[in-house]
Amino acid sequence: VNLVTQNGKTDIEVSGAAVFKKDKMVGELDKDSTKNFLLISQNIKDTLIPLKNVLNLNTDVTMEVVGEKRKFKVISSSNKIKINEKISFTMHIDEISGQTDFTEEKNENKLKNYIQNYITDELKATVKQVQEKYDSDIFGFGELIRVQNPQVWKKISSKYDSVFKTIQYEPNVEVYIKGSGTISKPMKAGK
Repeated sequence: VNLVTQNGKTDIEVSGAAVFKKDKMVGELDKDSTKNFLLISQNIKDTLIPLKNVLNLNTDVTMEVVGEKRKFKVISSSNKIKINEKISFTMHIDEISGQTDFTEEKNENKLKNYIQNYITDELKATVKQVQEKYDSDIFGFGELIRVQNPQVWKKISSKYDSVFKTIQYEPNVEVYIKGSGTISKPMKAGK
């Protein structure tokens, strides 16, 4: 955890997280995986998501999450468990650096689709990393199963460690862009 001061305001910046399994540290998540963990499992806002070279247009965009809603659904069929998570993010464009103005209506929808795909891929990759590398249910999927489908939990609870590795996580990410936070036009180099 680092303290960062910007524009006279001091904030906490998370730069990683320890992964525990039964009171034993089994590894660490880097800064991006930690952010993805928080996006999956926490109510999180006032978070910046930097996007490099959006749509290969030599434009970097930083988005600020200003609101979010989530809903989990556990689906069990033929010995397979799937966790569907619907996440709706409300975001502001915090910063644009490059040639493309994503605040223009014609480009905003492209940016929205790009962000939705980017976050979906990042969240799935983080879950897969934790399942394969750390084998620790830091997301609370077991508790979701226990609450939403007690009959399934009763069948799998004794062997949950092996079941966790096989859970399929499917995020359905929706992004709503509510204008820009600090600037309205991209900054162009040399101008």
